[in-house]
Amino acid sequence: MPAAKSSEKTRRPKGAGNTRQLRSGRWQARFTGPDDVMRSAPETFDTNLDAKAWLTAQARAVASGTWEAPTERRGPQTVSQ
Repeated sequence: MPAAKSSEKTRRPKGAGNTRQLRSGRWQARFTGPDDVMRSAPETFDTNLDAKAWLTAQARAVASGTWEAPTERRGPQTVSQ
């Protein structure tokens, strides 16, 4: 199988994600759900291994059909809401 040309864009499979180290030294995980929306983990992680474990859990939930899109955070609620 020939290698993909560098000019060709390759798509990650649904459920794929990535990690990156922040300036603080903590790790951020981002995950593409089955709805093709890239989402960050709700928190950062102490280690890259922890961030990858979160990604694995998300991929496992997609594969088993139990993954649900998180509800949008809209900031704190006021008393009138």
